[in-house]
Amino acid sequence: DLLLDALSRYGATPEMLFYRLTELIPERFGLREIYFQRFHNEADTDRFKLTKVLNMSRVPVPHGLSLGEHYCRRWPAPRLLRRLAAEQTAHDAAQQPLVRAQRSRFLDDEAEFFVLTLARPLALTPGTNSSVSLGFLMDEAFKERVCFWDDPAIPRVEVNLTCERCPLAPSACHDRVAPPVIYQKQQEQSRKEEALATLLNGRSG
Repeated sequence: DLLLDALSRYGATPEMLFYRLTELIPERFGLREIYFQRFHNEADTDRFKLTKVLNMSRVPVPHGLSLGEHYCRRWPAPRLLRRLAAEQTAHDAAQQPLVRAQRSRFLDDEAEFFVLTLARPLALTPGTNSSVSLGFLMDEAFKERVCFWDDPAIPRVEVNLTCERCPLAPSACHDRVAPPVIYQKQQEQSRKEEALATLLNGRSG
């Protein structure tokens, strides 16, 4: 409600509000491990185009990756855009931007982000929806300054960068839209390197 109130009070778009926060929060609150991100989605498709990203954290977040990879659908932006598209299909589109808060924790890392996302239709581009996200790395500084960081009402979700890089089995992730081909290649390469190292160590012994 606070985000929607701010949009109404200042006559700002979600992007204007979040981008301004990326300028104020590091200075006023000392939280510098943050990122800003914008996705576009044609309402009748499951394709998500990353159109802007500003990552000031030391942890990679979904960014420009190789052609053909599918961004992890567990991040709040794809989830919220899917929900918006579903409401539009049902002719029940919200009059205000949709809002989602989520704690996103990487599967293979201890890094976790507290993410706020807003999604809305683009007035000047009919048929296209847009989401903007503001994420905060949940380090000690963040936990000291944000008293509601551990609110049980905020969902905690394990995420990755793309489906192609994710080790989760299809049974463990119902959001998967592509097989983990890059992860499998990396695992195969690791097995070959381990086998070669074992062979060389055996010869040297």
